[in-house]
Amino acid sequence: MTDDVLGKALYEATDEALTILGRSARMVLSGYISKLSDSPSYRVEAVSETLEVILGQGGRSLQKLIAKHLYRKLGFDFQARENWDLTEYVEEAKRKLETCSSHSQSEVVDYNYPVK
Repeated sequence: MTDDVLGKALYEATDEALTILGRSARMVLSGYISKLSDSPSYRVEAVSETLEVILGQGGRSLQKLIAKHLYRKLGFDFQARENWDLTEYVEEAKRKLETCSSHSQSEVVDYNYPVK
């Protein structure tokens, strides 16, 4: 359950964050990322590395933007951390989701789609 919620939120957050690059670049990167895996949540490391290889330092900034969108979708406060990449933000979000679901599944806030 946690992986499903996280996977969908991460996919949507990635897509939203890529809009900053413009339509053409977004389409190219989205296509490339989708080839890395069926769902970005299962290959977060590959997505993180790809963004850094293609965009250099801008890839780090984009990863933070993806993480910011992800946390917003999950109803968590986002705090940028020095030297963290997308993988570390996703792991932290997963831990937070697991903590929330162990207390009460209804406490997880998602403004874009219902949690089942």
